[in-house]
Amino acid sequence: MGRRNALRYLGGELKAQTLVAFAKDTRTYESDQDHRGRLVVRGDGSRHTTQWGGIAGEWQYNGGVVSLLDGSRESDALTVGKVPETIAAGFSRTLPLASGWAEVGGDGDLDVQVTKDTIRLTFGGGQRVITCTRA
Repeated sequence: MGRRNALRYLGGELKAQTLVAFAKDTRTYESDQDHRGRLVVRGDGSRHTTQWGGIAGEWQYNGGVVSLLDGSRESDALTVGKVPETIAAGFSRTLPLASGWAEVGGDGDLDVQVTKDTIRLTFGGGQRVITCTRA
């Protein structure tokens, strides 16, 4: 099988890998409520922060939905829908948010703005703002 045909065959998987490559990173973060720390996102689906003694969890991307899970119950998940398979600098979009996390205000919208080194997340029309900067 030639390279072009192999890429067509694997197209969906490669696109999902593009998002994983974008997501996995180490970033510092700061919220408008004085929360600060370091966030590590790994390609194997794990993530953790340094805040509050370290909070670990899982993340996944499936069919345009990113899910973050901190506990064992699916109701504890934060999910963001309509996430494209490729995100790059200049990305700016409002995405639907469903959240079991009281800290971010529950369901609503998530405004995402991406520049070269930062990701700015605005929850619920400004209820909470988190800025992540590549470490």
